[in-house]
Amino acid sequence: MSKLLNKLVGERDWSAQEVSYILLGLPLQDSSRQVVTLDCRPEEVQNDAITVEDETVTAKRSPLRRYQDRLTDQANQQLACVTLFD
Repeated sequence: MSKLLNKLVGERDWSAQEVSYILLGLPLQDSSRQVVTLDCRPEEVQNDAITVEDETVTAKRSPLRRYQDRLTDQANQQLACVTLFD
């Protein structure tokens, strides 16, 4: 294991800490903000958002579709003045 670690650090200019995190499967950063990926392709080629949690596959509306439907969703009427960026 230490030979592999030394080889990775030596060849790619990665720190020993970074390599250790990668090998252990730990996140390299922690943030208090949530990141949402927005698909910017034309709407006709976009699919629903698929999530996999605890071996359960679920299809949900994409973030763009949820934003566009916010005016007609009865549960989200308070979101009418919220921009996509917000």
